[in-house]
Amino acid sequence: NGLLLIAADVEITASLIENLRTRGVKALHPRRSGGVRTRPKRRVERRRPPTDVDAISTSYDPAKVQRIKKQFLAGERALVQLTEAFERNRAADLRDTEPHVENYINELADDPDPVVANALKYEADLELARRCVQFSILSLAIAQQMEVSEEEMLAIGSAALVHDWALFKLPPEGRFPHQIDDEDARLVYLRHPKDAEEMLQHVDGVSAWVMLFVSQVHELLDGTGFPGGLKANALPVGSRILSIADAYLTMTCPPSGSVRIVPCDAIAYLISAASQSRYSAAAVTGLLKVVTLYPIGSIVELSDTTQARVIRSNGNDYGYPIVETIATPRRQIYLKEEDLFVTRPVTLARRNEVRLPETY
Repeated sequence: NGLLLIAADVEITASLIENLRTRGVKALHPRRSGGVRTRPKRRVERRRPPTDVDAISTSYDPAKVQRIKKQFLAGERALVQLTEAFERNRAADLRDTEPHVENYINELADDPDPVVANALKYEADLELARRCVQFSILSLAIAQQMEVSEEEMLAIGSAALVHDWALFKLPPEGRFPHQIDDEDARLVYLRHPKDAEEMLQHVDGVSAWVMLFVSQVHELLDGTGFPGGLKANALPVGSRILSIADAYLTMTCPPSGSVRIVPCDAIAYLISAASQSRYSAAAVTGLLKVVTLYPIGSIVELSDTTQARVIRSNGNDYGYPIVETIATPRRQIYLKEEDLFVTRPVTLARRNEVRLPETY
């Protein structure tokens, strides 16, 4: 009769719902049986769900969420240990970080949305290692959408982890472009890709791909990047992916105290810049597939004035992501299938979020 019965006590996870949707299931109706109750009803104390807008969605598989949180922090620790080993006696091996990069790749292949959501919820807060792990995960997610080779994926993830190595030598308040306030600091920052490339020459396990990507993270297709002012024909796909991921994080995940561009405006800016051949259009499309037009983790207002958090992308329907209401009780909304749409992004004052200035 076209009905699929699911056994009692089966956990309805986001992964199960997605699998049902791909098989054409349009609606899921949990119902209590009308028969005789076989065990007494327990009184359960109602607990108010968390309403923190920075929280990871309760719609993701809880086991996966816990796993990727641990993997994120483990990658951060591994990078710090690698940096300390290099600073002590230059006895560092980049291959020590490869298991972490491979874990990120596997988790992204299984279900990318919670992995990206977890990575983007962290504020850089002057912690450069944390920013590098964010950068690695977002770059890998884009690369996966663009179907690059396995070898290049590993190089992209590793390069993202160590591309800012030269900045670790600076005091925390001088590591981000948002903090540059004089010519000397500007020159140090513009030189850091070359300095990092030179440092990696003394590290074991560094491939030619990693070395190339590290030196080209900040190069742009139109030649306005640094340190070499290279143009499109000199920049491989991996460099283009890293460039777009870095630009997105620079706008949306700055250190605490800096102005944070609301994510959907950052996406709009990058789309515009790609149309002017500053960034790769293919890489911007990959980013869109990963985070959507209203990026995963961001807060939006719907046409019925409901505020919701974006929790999942929706294929090529970039403007119609899957969202979860912020208010209690929470509920998932598939905008493509309902008479609702996003009317505006919600800027969070406590996170210093602003709309994109016209002079940006």
